Amino acid sequence: MLNVSRAQCDLYTGFISIDCGLSAAAYTDANNITWVPDSGYTFTGQNFDLVTSDTKALQSLRYFPEGRSKDCYMLPAIQKNTYMVRVYFLYADFPGTGVPPTFDLEIEALSVAQIDFTFSAENNVTMYEGYLSATKDTIYVCLARITGDPFISSLELRPLDTANMYKIVQQGSYLFNLYHANFGGSTPIIRYIAKRTPPNLLETAPRAGLEAAFSHSITPLRTAKHSLIHYPSQPVAQDASASEILGRTSFQ
Repeated sequence: MLNVSRAQCDLYTGFISIDCGLSAAAYTDANNITWVPDSGYTFTGQNFDLVTSDTKALQSLRYFPEGRSKDCYMLPAIQKNTYMVRVYFLYADFPGTGVPPTFDLEIEALSVAQIDFTFSAENNVTMYEGYLSATKDTIYVCLARITGDPFISSLELRPLDTANMYKIVQQGSYLFNLYHANFGGSTPIIRYIAKRTPPNLLETAPRAGLEAAFSHSITPLRTAKHSLIHYPSQPVAQDASASEILGRTSFQ
């Protein structure tokens, strides 16, 4: 049985930032996010320190050389609440088999992505982000071995506005992020606050490559709270970009 201390859940229930492989004490970053060691959420694997990343949360990792088919993290949750799970993998030449690893990322026993570093250079970073409704009071995030030793750099759990955001996950669906793009926005980064601090729940940013086909002017939109049931936070939905394609105007 794994005991998860409530003190490790940051200032708010379900708001958890885990620096995987961290052997030192918890710390607070420049965004006022408290990062904690992962020893309270998993009981397998070994720590390894890196010196190649400028991001403190990616300066360590936990790898799993014991040879099990699957290694898991257990995150405390509230049943039927909506959450975002974000995982970072920074590949480095950590001790172990010496074979660039390939493994499946599983959330709640569902294989959601295959993480393959076979042809990756060191210091390559992969991020995965998914949205789900908790079916019980624990969310399992697991790494299922294929080749080499699985590893993980950081793991974040963020509670979302269950009543007003991504309600489709309440029907048993999963959502997986490809990119956060704030079309028409002028703010470099928008953080979804959800009436709480610290605000680092969701981040969206203008993406030059995507917005090249759209007019650069900002189009303010008036949106009511009830109109955002399946959408991100209101500041993101309050602007848009327009494009004339084949004589039609498209709003994003």
